[in-house]
Amino acid sequence: MKFIEKGVEPPALTEWINSETKRRSEEGYPNPVPAFNDIQNPLKSQITESLFRDQGNICCYCQRRLDSHPPISVPQAVLEKMQEFNRRELVTYNRKSCTIEHIKPQAICKPGEDINYSNMLASCSGREENPCNSHCNLKRGQKPLHISPLDTNCEDHFIYNAVGEIIVRTDSDSVANSAISNLGLNVPPLRDDRQHAWDTIADDLNETDRKEFIEFYSSRDENGFFHPFSAVLIYRLKNL
Repeated sequence: MKFIEKGVEPPALTEWINSETKRRSEEGYPNPVPAFNDIQNPLKSQITESLFRDQGNICCYCQRRLDSHPPISVPQAVLEKMQEFNRRELVTYNRKSCTIEHIKPQAICKPGEDINYSNMLASCSGREENPCNSHCNLKRGQKPLHISPLDTNCEDHFIYNAVGEIIVRTDSDSVANSAISNLGLNVPPLRDDRQHAWDTIADDLNETDRKEFIEFYSSRDENGFFHPFSAVLIYRLKNL
């Protein structure tokens, strides 16, 4: 899980909420506040694109690349250094379709909460060939989430290992364990992706290169994208 700093609410969403609330009020609706399921395209697509920008085009939970954009570009100097250490080239991650996720589940939202932009994130579909490997939004359903990617310290709850597992930093952290389980973050396809990301980092990086890679994976590229599994890569680099 990676901390996500939310941007401002898209003006089109603000305008729609205000106009729909006014219309419904004038027409005598018992509850004039519209619901998320009332949102149609092109507004829904505009919200999705805004969430993509907030998140640097990675899934809010598993950090896979989200759809609709080209693969991230890697500076040639960085790629050359990785190849110097005889490591495989950067993994081409599976691009997944996106769904708008609600931190507070829609099923328990009060009127207006499900259309509050601060309650929305972009998640990959979580679908895999084997339904037992579902993850993220699909796995979670309407379960509560007690650790959110919007929490500034969310990354402090988790660490990673060489076989691609995400594990809790402290054994007694039941909230973090629950998040891993409810989001299916250790299903085999995600473990494989994280292990591949881990393996792109050489064991014998010098201090200068290590700092350069940390800076690279901590930053957005020229398109505003984060690298997939950047939290895994940064953890690996900091613990060489």
